[in-house]
Amino acid sequence: MKIGFIIHEIRRRTIGESFFAARGYGLEQAQFNFTSFCGTDMPEKIPDDIVRETVSASREYGVEIVAINGTFNMIGKDRGRLSEDIRRFELIAETGVRMGCKLITLCTGTRSGKSMWSWHPDTISQVSWDELTDTIGKVLVIAEKYDMLLGIEPEYTNVVNTADRALRLIETMGGRRLRIIMDCANLFHPGEAKKENVRGVIGQAFDLLGDFVAAAHGKDILESDGIKFTYAGNGIIDFDYFLDRLDMCGYKGGMILHGTHSEAEMAAAASFIRKKLEGREK
Repeated sequence: MKIGFIIHEIRRRTIGESFFAARGYGLEQAQFNFTSFCGTDMPEKIPDDIVRETVSASREYGVEIVAINGTFNMIGKDRGRLSEDIRRFELIAETGVRMGCKLITLCTGTRSGKSMWSWHPDTISQVSWDELTDTIGKVLVIAEKYDMLLGIEPEYTNVVNTADRALRLIETMGGRRLRIIMDCANLFHPGEAKKENVRGVIGQAFDLLGDFVAAAHGKDILESDGIKFTYAGNGIIDFDYFLDRLDMCGYKGGMILHGTHSEAEMAAAASFIRKKLEGREK
């Protein structure tokens, strides 16, 4: 299994320098976003030079682009903003083709006015669900046009906040190109992040969603009554069990490190996952 990173977690002046630094940590895959180089995940325009530089750096340093962020609030109250985000989503899909990437990651949305990752009780209402399926339907048309897969994560602040709701969405949309980004840290809700719950929470998610896993995130969570994310190996996620379940569902992709806030944490997370993988090969 290859290990990867999300590009904004190794910041450098250029894409090439970021990929070069990633290889120094033994990383061979990247989840790309445009925030670091365009100021937002959903830019109005994507300069050709960014695409060319990314493709060139990917080849030069052997870092495969395995996913691209296409995250916007899919139930946003500003309908004009939502329409514009859907238009920009097509730019992401078109760029994905040029970068040789087949997977775009999504945010299933929130009613919070603070951020896409803030909780609001109306997020899990039937109205929000109906708006999500309407938006998903529109981006699925784009995904089919460009032969892309769409990756969603259960996240407690979003419409799809459990494995059950993720499966419901996939079934509602007929399984058309919807896939799962399996980030085990995101499966926990406030009050659930306890060591004794870890295998049960991860196991249930794989029981329901294992057939749809398109990417795996190596993020961790601290034991607490809240939600405190951290880097792989610094929390309570049972990565041996996580890797076992990935094997059981026939997953052939990599482990994309996530949740690092410094390069010291990136080095520690990469070393931790590498040792886990090496131990499985013996």
